[in-house]
Amino acid sequence: MKGATDLVVVESFTAVWWLAEEEDIANAVAVMRPSVSEKQARLIAEVVPEDGRVWILPDGDKSDGRMAESALKLISPHRFVRWVKLDDGKQPTDLNTEELHKILPGV
Repeated sequence: MKGATDLVVVESFTAVWWLAEEEDIANAVAVMRPSVSEKQARLIAEVVPEDGRVWILPDGDKSDGRMAESALKLISPHRFVRWVKLDDGKQPTDLNTEELHKILPGV
């Protein structure tokens, strides 16, 4: 994945699997927790080139703010980061192909 121009960061392995298998988006990683650690942020910044983009796609629940805010705080000083907010109760896996490509243009 070195040099991933666009990287989608989600909360769970299920979302990574769904993005890769069902939507053909291979450049996705899961933080597997409700926040991004400093080590995870460093690894993300290493994988995405300076002119790349990091798309934060958390679940639409109470923990989404913590995950997105920690990602923005730790990654945005190094890379472009966009927080893609989902409606309350929505998961990335609830999106159809058209919705997904609308909120993740160019991915």
